[in-house]
Parts: sequence; C-alpha cells; structure tokens
Amino acid sequence: MAPTLGCSIAGLERASAILLVGSDVRREVPIIAHRIRKGAVRMGTKVAFVNPRPVDVRFPVQASLTSNGLGMAQHLAAILARHYARVAAPHRLGWPRRWRVSAPTPDHERVATMLSQGELRLVLLGALAERHASFAEIRALAAALAEVTGARLGYLPEGANAVGASLAGATPHRGVGGRPVAQPGSPRPT
Repeated sequence: MAPTLGCSIAGLERASAILLVGSDVRREVPIIAHRIRKGAVRMGTKVAFVNPRPVDVRFPVQASLTSNGLGMAQHLAAILARHYARVAAPHRLGWPRRWRVSAPTPDHERVATMLSQGELRLVLLGALAERHASFAEIRALAAALAEVTGARLGYLPEGANAVGASLAGATPHRGVGGRPVAQPGSPRPT
C-alpha cells in the first residue's frame, strides 16, 4: 500500500511521543510541523529528532541526535539498544551483529523512554532518511524500534499531495490504490 503517516494529520496533535528520523519537517511539510508544534506546546507531545544535521523548529524538543549523516542508523540502533536493555538482553533477542552500538547517551535513553510511554507514539521517516544511502538499514531499525515500543511507523509525505499521487498510481513504482507495481522480470505482486 501507499506510505502513510500512521495516524491522521489531526492525530499528530494528540500523540504522546514522536520521533522524526531524517526530516527537516518545518521546511518539507510545514502543515505537519504546525500540527506537531501544537501538540508539543498545548498537549505535551514529546518530540525527538535523528538527523544528519540540526534543524530549526519552533517547538520544544526532548532530544536532537545529529551526525554527519552516516550515523543516523547508529543513533537508531543505540535507541533500540537502550529499549532492549530495559526489557531483555539483546543477544537473546537475535540482535543483528551489523547493528553495532557504541555507548548510548542519556539522549538515546530519553528517546527510548518517551517511545515506551503514552497512548499514540510515532516513528516518522522523512525525505532525508528516504534518500539516505543506508535507507534500508534506517527503515529496518525504525520498524524494529516501532514494533518493540508499540509505536506506529509512518512516512512523511514528500511535498504537496505525494500520498495522493501514490494512491492514484501516478508514481512509477505504485499502481492504483498505492499497490506496488511489478518490475520487469520479477513475479507479479499479490
């Protein structure tokens, strides 16, 4: 299906926690940034970022984990490791060797804690993450983090009506209804 936000746009205001991965949300999707800001200021939504560089936002942020762009996956792995450290030993849960984690910081702990508390929690992947050379690893870590914390995984749309274009089949990799399109030589999607 087409990539979705994981909740309604209005639902962003009521979220308990939002982790934005690879997104300059204020510039990429300002209406979503506005809804997140309303939630953070009025409702106490906890917001954190994992980005290749600091971003300018107009709302309180619990943590802003930045790197030169190559460390986004390592930040997600550290957050996941902090969550696992509280529930069970990572080696018993089949922790992949490729997700080596340096010493997690208090910011990693803060993000792991905020994603474990409250009703509606979101992990949202943005355009900076989707264009990253390690997107497959970033997406896998974000999905694992969402699964173990009970958060929802979502994707921020890339510009005006990108989700509508995907649902209408107006993108090269999606058919009508957002269904994946078979590539030449591959089996047809079911």
